[in-house]
Amino acid sequence: MTLKEIWGYTPINDTKVDRVEELVTSMITDGWQGAPILVDSGTGSLITGSHRLAALMVIKDRYKCGEYEDIEDGIETLLGTDVAEDISDLVDDRDNPWENLGSYLTGTRIEKYKNQIYEWE
Repeated sequence: MTLKEIWGYTPINDTKVDRVEELVTSMITDGWQGAPILVDSGTGSLITGSHRLAALMVIKDRYKCGEYEDIEDGIETLLGTDVAEDISDLVDDRDNPWENLGSYLTGTRIEKYKNQIYEWE
């Protein structure tokens, strides 16, 4: 799923401005790296990735305001990149889908990111 598909999703937690800015810098420099943001399309909410979604939104807003003109192609690529994975079929019956993600994502393609997903344990 791309940013356009998830930008209205509800974050799971508040974000810290400093962390969001770190991610903005990293994404501008290196593009999208690492684990996808995990979402539940059934509820329209994030399961992981509040800071990463906030960073993408900052980049999108700055781009719309004319920043990043010198790297326009790279920004358009970043904003069109698949950044999220819908795992609603795995979390449908869970009261707290972000708890113990590893218990139901083991064996999926997402498992390769387990060291990057805080909620895995």
